[in-house]
Amino acid sequence: MSIHRVQTGLIFDDNFETLDSRWIVSPTDSYTYSDSDKQLVLKHNSTDRSTNALFSLPQNEDELLLQVHSNYTPKYLGDEGGLVIWKNALEKVEFLESEDSIYENTYNIWRTVKKQNLWTFFAERGNAWELFDSTICIDPAMAGVVLKGTPRDGYTPLIVERVILCKGTNISVGNLNSFYKVELIDYERNVVTTQIVPDGYSGIDIELPTIPFKGKIRVYDKGETGEYVLIDEQKEYAEMYGGDLFLRGTNLKVKWKGQELSETKATHLGALKSDIIEQKLTVLNDTSGNVAENIEIQIAVYKKEFGWEWCDLATDNNGSPNQYEDTTIRIGTLHEGESKDFWVRIARVDTTDPEKIKQQMRPSHFFLEIRNE
Repeated sequence: MSIHRVQTGLIFDDNFETLDSRWIVSPTDSYTYSDSDKQLVLKHNSTDRSTNALFSLPQNEDELLLQVHSNYTPKYLGDEGGLVIWKNALEKVEFLESEDSIYENTYNIWRTVKKQNLWTFFAERGNAWELFDSTICIDPAMAGVVLKGTPRDGYTPLIVERVILCKGTNISVGNLNSFYKVELIDYERNVVTTQIVPDGYSGIDIELPTIPFKGKIRVYDKGETGEYVLIDEQKEYAEMYGGDLFLRGTNLKVKWKGQELSETKATHLGALKSDIIEQKLTVLNDTSGNVAENIEIQIAVYKKEFGWEWCDLATDNNGSPNQYEDTTIRIGTLHEGESKDFWVRIARVDTTDPEKIKQQMRPSHFFLEIRNE
């Protein structure tokens, strides 16, 4: 067995080794960049406009994390700089560092976390993130760094040293059994966090203490004595970012009519015009050199919808379904490049429950979960 990353949440981690074309800096005469310093330096400009260094935000992402490492210590009132979430020139959200007469050390690492349309802003002091504000911003086009104020004696440039954009603050670990114990350990082999997979779940989310985080994942199961025993561990330490997906075992794909089923978007299998839908699907091991053993496919509930209650699964028998099982089938072993067909049947179930009658008037969903060793 092994634990491997099958999906990265990293969008970019820019240390300014070069000035990437993603950056739109305006006004164009209000910044400097040199290959030797590896820094983007924003300067105050004499127009009525702020100096902005922006990049395009990916759309249709429910969760994002933007983290900026800066060198900026404003000493005078009116000298302000920080993060900006930009919809247009009139609609934007700014999170600004300013002169502080109380604290000598300013915040030089800024972070905003997006969940749906809510953006929450933090700054790091010491090894802790301090919460400052949350606000709604719907469909912003860009984000980045802003420096405000016209040039004055004592105003300081804003030096941008590193910018990270990834898909949130959590990693996901999947293809697990209920009640497995999962540990996240750091590079010094300290246990950072421990979680138990809940009953009925096949994975968990773990919030990373830092972005990026260099560490390993360990998985435990209960032995004969009831004590947890280590059954799997990542072979190498990995740089982890929010949105990374790790699986235990071999990463398998499911195809329907030649197209791979999405892990994030719904696949429409048809309408229940005659009270039944029956479709053949294929599970495929297209990894290199990995063998997937004891493959199990299961119907699982999606949110609180009823769709899973109508579903049955069957293995394939020369192009026809074998006897349908309730919600789980066992496929066996797939070597590299091998595939096997299986069947899913959705059959309408009569009900007198008024709430379920109303639910049946709209589309319903279910998950296909695949486990292997």
